[in-house]
Amino acid sequence: MVGTTCPNCQHEVMTFGVFVRKADVNKIFLCPGCAAELTRPANKVLLLIFAGILILLALILSISLQQWHGFVKAVLFLLAFAFYYFLVKFIGWKFIGWERVDSEKDT
Repeated sequence: MVGTTCPNCQHEVMTFGVFVRKADVNKIFLCPGCAAELTRPANKVLLLIFAGILILLALILSISLQQWHGFVKAVLFLLAFAFYYFLVKFIGWKFIGWERVDSEKDT
């Protein structure tokens, strides 16, 4: 299943830009195709965030071991953080699917 589509009607729920600005695990979104209430599964998002944090720590460690000036390290740290943030957001947008809210109430 592609994470950008509604599990009910296979319509795209939101674009990547909207996802970066508005998506949150606790929010409920409406599908523009079928008006189903959708949410993101929290356990997969947390696992993805922890994996991203490990990657970020590895990048910070590799940067701090090199003999560069402080300003260059700061710029590299900011670039690494921006890359991490958008990588986590892109993976979350593309591969972690949507769940219907009413299906959670049935269980």
